[in-house]
Amino acid sequence: MSASQNRPVAGLLLAGGKSSRMGQDKALLSLNGETLINRTWRVLKQVQCQPVLICGQRPGGIADIYPGHGPLSGIHAGLRALRTHVGLSRVVVVPVDMPRLSKALLQPLLAHPTSKPVHYQHAALPCVLPVTDELMHYLKNALVQDYADHSVMALLREFKAEVITAPDANAMLNTNTPEQWQRLLKENANEYRQTV
Repeated sequence: MSASQNRPVAGLLLAGGKSSRMGQDKALLSLNGETLINRTWRVLKQVQCQPVLICGQRPGGIADIYPGHGPLSGIHAGLRALRTHVGLSRVVVVPVDMPRLSKALLQPLLAHPTSKPVHYQHAALPCVLPVTDELMHYLKNALVQDYADHSVMALLREFKAEVITAPDANAMLNTNTPEQWQRLLKENANEYRQTV
């Protein structure tokens, strides 16, 4: 285990999207009486993230400094807010719209022995990023200079991220549309129940 893996890890919960395809705020969708935003927060706490910041224009959230550029805006704002937290070497970045996110899904990312970013094959999020000046410089330039590709995957490629295999491919499900949400509820009727 590297020295950086023994240091505190922060959590960034990306919840700033417009949810336009869903037609309602995805963060407030509820499974088993718990909103996705609360559930995701809880999972980050289970893997010992401290602090956990919500990135997005919402109560208790960190507003984007450069809005309108997707997840990179949220990552930038979150990292900027973490500047005062001495000793942080890494940050776990997760989207709010992964209803199957679990401690078991995040642990391999955190345990992977590297100082580079790490993510699962075929998915940019969740990921673990090193907290470095180089990363902040890249993010600011990408947002200010309006890079053509504002994707998290472009960031991961730029920093030569290491790619590992997800322990459970089904856990990587994102829900972006009402149809995907309803399919999730139907496929998991025994495990999940929708609450009003």
